[in-house]
Amino acid sequence: MYLSIKRSLVIYFDETKDTTYQLHSLGRVDKLKMHLKAIRKAVYKLQMPPVMKADEPVEQVYGQDPEIANLLDFKFVFTDISIGLKDRDRHVTVRDTDGSLRPATSDEKQRACQMYSTNEVRKVIMPKMFEPDHLENILHEKNYIYLLERACIQFEPDSPDFIRVCNRVYNHVAETQTFNALRSTRFFGPMTFYFAWNNRIESLLTDMIQNDLLEDAIDLIELYQIIHPGVNMLESINMVTMEIDNVEQSEEAMKQLKKNKLMNGYCIKRETDENTISEKLKILMDFCKHHASKEHAAELELSIQTYEDRLQSHQITQQNA
Repeated sequence: MYLSIKRSLVIYFDETKDTTYQLHSLGRVDKLKMHLKAIRKAVYKLQMPPVMKADEPVEQVYGQDPEIANLLDFKFVFTDISIGLKDRDRHVTVRDTDGSLRPATSDEKQRACQMYSTNEVRKVIMPKMFEPDHLENILHEKNYIYLLERACIQFEPDSPDFIRVCNRVYNHVAETQTFNALRSTRFFGPMTFYFAWNNRIESLLTDMIQNDLLEDAIDLIELYQIIHPGVNMLESINMVTMEIDNVEQSEEAMKQLKKNKLMNGYCIKRETDENTISEKLKILMDFCKHHASKEHAAELELSIQTYEDRLQSHQITQQNA
């Protein structure tokens, strides 16, 4: 009598690393497959909505037939219902009552595609919750995630209504200073891009500094400069990035960092080099003095000074300990 254990060879392939071969039991392989499936599903669910330019109406006429003008009091809609096509790739054409034949507008195309390739969640007619008056009522309840997720289902990313809803949500988040509501969600990236594109990153910078996210603040300024090349701060940012990469994260430093998690209500995270912190603060102060709007410059400068004061207080406390 002997025990036969079935085993399977699992190959891990990474383009940036060497291929790894591991021997696992079939039960372990099934668990790994389930884990990989869950990761892929999470990546799919957490992908950021694309930021696109609003779809502009196409003022094009394929043909004009005055012989059939006013023959009927409704339009004809011709939809390509070929199998396997995405809705964005389908051709939809409209025959108007005046006899003209033209491409369908984005709204007409979406409704026509919804009739043939039905999305159970998307509505043919835009829900009232996205109308300006009803939208404001939902925003007062701060149901940002629900609004944005529902907008992703109802509209295409280049729909003017989708852009309008998202922009209003982002503006309300900035007005109420509730950035944490979208932090660590798939909408934080598009919101950050929206503020950088529209020269309105001061409030978000202030929030990052107050939450001890200096690296995120530097990344935000770098994004701002990429979008607005006239802001000459990239060299200083690259120097700080190089210094961060060269800092040795020793075990003793990490242990000390964990011991000093909270000091006077202030948490220092991911920072092990005092000079690097000072350089980051200089970049932030330079942005505040030369590029921030007058409306928010004072608040941003105050948050930077408060950060410096707490940092000095923390250093003094460490020296006396």
